[in-house]
Amino acid sequence: MWNVTPIFATPLLHTFVDPSICDNLKKICARMKWNPDSDDTGDKGAGSEETWVLHSMDKSVLKYFEGLFNQSIKDVLGYDNSIQITTSWFTKTYPDGSCAEHTHTNSWYSAVLYFDDYDDDSSQLRLMQFTEGINSMSHELNVYNAKDYKVVPQKNLMVMFPSRVRHKVTRNNSDKIRYSFAMNMMPRGLCGSGDSAHHY
Repeated sequence: MWNVTPIFATPLLHTFVDPSICDNLKKICARMKWNPDSDDTGDKGAGSEETWVLHSMDKSVLKYFEGLFNQSIKDVLGYDNSIQITTSWFTKTYPDGSCAEHTHTNSWYSAVLYFDDYDDDSSQLRLMQFTEGINSMSHELNVYNAKDYKVVPQKNLMVMFPSRVRHKVTRNNSDKIRYSFAMNMMPRGLCGSGDSAHHY
């Protein structure tokens, strides 16, 4: 009989955000200016021109999110550092649109918040494993052999994952624009040791 130890697990955390904050973000999103489609945003999708949305809002909102992220970093993941939110922006995916596969560079953790109303046909967040050299068949999908994981949008749901994880937004099969709010973060304070030490 084999025993399995899941080494080097990749964490995907989720929580639900205060609905009043989500309602506020929805109002701000309605006033955003948008970048055009690009290789970064995929097909029929866009990101807001502003990439520091939280920093232009009431400071209590920024502190609210930092509190949620710091709780996950310290209490769940066991790190000593706190985090600082570096960038924050809105995304939209038009009907029949999608977002290209990508990672977030110059970032430690990333998060996506679903603040709008969604249905079963709205785009999903698809997180993917690095491609293996051998594409073997499996009779049962599980955490050890799965090649991807999909997050179904739900109002007030926020997910957080390491920024190095490859991800994309699947095709929007609904007849309405699918909005979300994205955030990147870095550790705050001293990281590393010796000649690799750096104070973020």
